[in-house]
Amino acid sequence: MSGCKPKKFSNFNEYEDWTERFDNCCDYEKIPVLIDDGWKISADMTTECKSWKTALRRFAKVFGDADESVKEWIEFMRDAADCGQFHEKYIPIITKDDDGSFYSWGIEDVGDDIWYVYLNVSGVYAHRSK
Repeated sequence: MSGCKPKKFSNFNEYEDWTERFDNCCDYEKIPVLIDDGWKISADMTTECKSWKTALRRFAKVFGDADESVKEWIEFMRDAADCGQFHEKYIPIITKDDDGSFYSWGIEDVGDDIWYVYLNVSGVYAHRSK
């Protein structure tokens, strides 16, 4: 929920091990999660509020200090949402000249004043190199 610190993991295996400790996904789905493996950053949270603006503000409060690239992406997400765009994904076709960098993000109204906000960035989109 907003106002709390994210649960941090250094890889997806750690995250999956943590989720397996719960009997039901609703027991952890409102805990903000940050996974940073050094190449890829994944951040997501669910929050209850009336608007995407409040949801994104809460996301920024929880994750804005996680990494400089996250802060930049939050600004980008805000600008895009102001123009009516609430999600985007870029996953490249890997070639010998490509480092596999990708991004995806979204601000989703899942109903009943519940919002899901996520950001996944890697490589150049997270200011990282192999």
